[in-house]
Amino acid sequence: MVNIVFYILSVIILIILLFFQTNITKTKYFKELSKPAFFEKVKFGDIYKINLDDFKLEVEKYPFEYHQSKTGVVGNLYNYDIDVDDEGNVSYKYPNTIHPYERYPPYHYTKFSTGGNVQKLLNDTTYYNYIRFLPKLSLLFEKYLNNKFPYLDDWEPVTCIISRKGTITNFHNDNGPRYQYTLYGKKKWIVVDKKYRFEMGFFSFHYNIPSRSIIFTKKVHEKDLDALGIPYKVIITKPDSFIYFPKGCLHYVESLSDYNVSINFAKKDSY
Repeated sequence: MVNIVFYILSVIILIILLFFQTNITKTKYFKELSKPAFFEKVKFGDIYKINLDDFKLEVEKYPFEYHQSKTGVVGNLYNYDIDVDDEGNVSYKYPNTIHPYERYPPYHYTKFSTGGNVQKLLNDTTYYNYIRFLPKLSLLFEKYLNNKFPYLDDWEPVTCIISRKGTITNFHNDNGPRYQYTLYGKKKWIVVDKKYRFEMGFFSFHYNIPSRSIIFTKKVHEKDLDALGIPYKVIITKPDSFIYFPKGCLHYVESLSDYNVSINFAKKDSY
């Protein structure tokens, strides 16, 4: 009799704990926050269930953008006029805060593929290739995520990013708050508060539009920020982890694994 009562109480307590944990997940992880945040071991939808080999086969079906860089640095100045030569060397004309035809970043340009050569590009040792899938280009998001972010109806997936080890996105801010979920691999993030835009060399001082640093255009070492007295936070993301950036937050990304996949989420009508 005692064992039966103990068993029943244990089941009731377990149900209560599971309910409590579910509500913690809904309220703690999935909401718009005022500061950068990092969460580990978060799973949602069906995207985390797909193994790496199946994922590689899946992405070959869809069209995508790919960014090529001889230096490993990827990025652009967001719709400013550029010149690109036959080898992919980029020269930027504007804005006037950047010297005419300054190469930023060097050897970077963007192309479009109708699909079928993702793995080949990522294995190309001549360039660092940074693959971007957009929802409008594929059914990948609909198949595994129902084109939405859990518990937040006004958020949705905007890109699926694939990169290889050594690929770097220099310091930048997006045009709104972002969640990024790591599906495979490992990345290093350096996060800086938006109030340090001037010290960080951003050409635009309107943090509600996307912009990039014209000082930190290549690989960043923490000592570079220490020398300027700029506070920062280093975060390492791994599979099933989330990183969150409020609007205007400055961040740098470096891929640490041979094959990295992450999914970016944004508020609807904010990108």
